[in-house]
Amino acid sequence: VSTQSTWGYLNHFSFVMESVIDPIYDKLEKDFASFKPLIFFCYLNKIRPAHFILAILGVSFAFVIVGLAPNFLTLLIGFVYPAYLSIQIIEGTGDQANSEFLLTYWLIYGLLAILDGFFAKLFHFLLPINVYYQFKFLFVLWLFYPHSRGADVIYNRVLKDLIARISDEDVVSGETKGKAKSE
Repeated sequence: VSTQSTWGYLNHFSFVMESVIDPIYDKLEKDFASFKPLIFFCYLNKIRPAHFILAILGVSFAFVIVGLAPNFLTLLIGFVYPAYLSIQIIEGTGDQANSEFLLTYWLIYGLLAILDGFFAKLFHFLLPINVYYQFKFLFVLWLFYPHSRGADVIYNRVLKDLIARISDEDVVSGETKGKAKSE
């Protein structure tokens, strides 16, 4: 009787895990369905794309945690998929709706690259343990992941207002200079 109840619990656990995890896998595969080389590779090797994506991200993150090429892996993760989408748009085969997002992503990614040294020093100064590359890895994923679109969030909540203020000051100073010259 106890063996049957144990198997019953295991079957219930398996059912719950499938009902929770399968939708996550399906969503992940839908999000990266436009990444044709990945889909083709998984098809050839009979691997579920969600398993492969999670394996690549998991192994990469584990290497970052251990300290094996953390900067390279973070840059690679932040480059491959967005670069593929950008090439598709340039070639005219990609979703043109993504073009504005990708411009925003590359702007934020470039700013991150410029400010990388500053942020690394700040993290090392503020925190007793070295977690900068782990944070950066997760941050870069958040920036380009289709559902989070973190680059849009940063642009709309921070940079857009900053750029508007700078542009308004240029316009005001430009008008002032123009009026001074014409008088």
